[in-house]
Amino acid sequence: MATNQIVSLFFSTLCILALTYHVGKISTRYFKYETLTHLEMKRPSQVAPPAFSLCIRYTEFLLDHKLKSIIWTQFKEESYYRNVTVRQIFDHTPPGDQLFLSCMVRYPGSYIIRSYSTNQCLKFFNILKYYVQEYICYQFSPSMKGTIDFNRIASSFNYARLAYKIDLQLKVFNRTSNFCGIVHTMDSLPFVSIQFSAEFRRERHLVYRSYRFSGVQVNHHLLPSPYASHCIPRHNGRDEFVCYKDCLVSMTIAKWRMFPFTEIITDDELVYNLDIPHLTTFELLNNETLAKEYDSIETQCEYRCRFPNCHNSVTVTQMFERSLRDDALVFRIDLPRTFTYSITSLPSMEIVDYVTYVLSCFGTWLGLSAMNFNPVQIWRQLKNLTQGSHQVRSSQLLIAVKPKELLLRNGLVRRLDVDHLYLVSIDRNSVKLKHL
Repeated sequence: MATNQIVSLFFSTLCILALTYHVGKISTRYFKYETLTHLEMKRPSQVAPPAFSLCIRYTEFLLDHKLKSIIWTQFKEESYYRNVTVRQIFDHTPPGDQLFLSCMVRYPGSYIIRSYSTNQCLKFFNILKYYVQEYICYQFSPSMKGTIDFNRIASSFNYARLAYKIDLQLKVFNRTSNFCGIVHTMDSLPFVSIQFSAEFRRERHLVYRSYRFSGVQVNHHLLPSPYASHCIPRHNGRDEFVCYKDCLVSMTIAKWRMFPFTEIITDDELVYNLDIPHLTTFELLNNETLAKEYDSIETQCEYRCRFPNCHNSVTVTQMFERSLRDDALVFRIDLPRTFTYSITSLPSMEIVDYVTYVLSCFGTWLGLSAMNFNPVQIWRQLKNLTQGSHQVRSSQLLIAVKPKELLLRNGLVRRLDVDHLYLVSIDRNSVKLKHL
């Protein structure tokens, strides 16, 4: 008997240890909050028209403003750039409402394409002027809301894939030659530098003045805390790009009374005083101490705004072709020519999977199953036990039983076939039978 108990205890201990190890290993994996990456490529049938930003080196506008009749030396040019204020940059560059010559717009949800003149174009586009690094940019966002059915126009003979076209006045850009085009999501600013196209140069003696742009959209969906990305939903009133911009602008203004080199500043800023200069590559390249301090500020802001948005959309700009025009500077914006990429982070183990795995461990090592806790089965067992036995409430009970089949459990005497009559005496330590 003792041997059986030892073997039973050893086996039970072994099963409990195996259960502990198994559950611990599964729990460790779950509480690491690891993720899987799901990549999806698709071509959506309904596409919202993108926004387009045209960026020109503002130094060319400023030179045109200063170089009326004299030749500036390199030293004077650099001194001027160091001291020019942000407000002067906006004042000495063309306003957005003076750019249009004409435009062509595709109406959302229809085949209709219409051309408009200067004043009418201003009704169909919202224009925002901003500067970033050494560019002055003009953002053109279609004011008409809705989507375009890509499948209807993808291979049409006329204006295939066209979302809209803007014709700008040549006289405004007469002295400019370096451009960047940015295709990005509507009603947003291209904070991510990958959205910039490669800079293209318009030679003044050539007539390549018509350019065709499109974009590849990449959507990134992250998981919030406790997963490693620690992303924050944008509807919580926080945006990582705005957070980083506010941090960098406030710290550089406080330290040097200058705007940072890398951030987007719009002409409708109400928070900051625009009558101060901004850092340029002249300072960052020629002053090593300043460059290191600026790097330190960027590191602090990156840490302060380290939690990304849970949902980001980035458009990688593509320029497909350029053609001859002699009457305007033309930019044609097409719907995406390639797939839209969606990168989604998924939990490597859901809470349902975790609970299932843990319960299966209990089933494997302890023999427990969810069926063991079936309330109907438990009720039936209790009912049968109640009907087949009765509680001994006195110290003596007179019953008729077969002595070999007498069954006593926890003070209960089970009724068996009648053969002999016995007097059963039950106390705490013993059970006595007296044959009558």
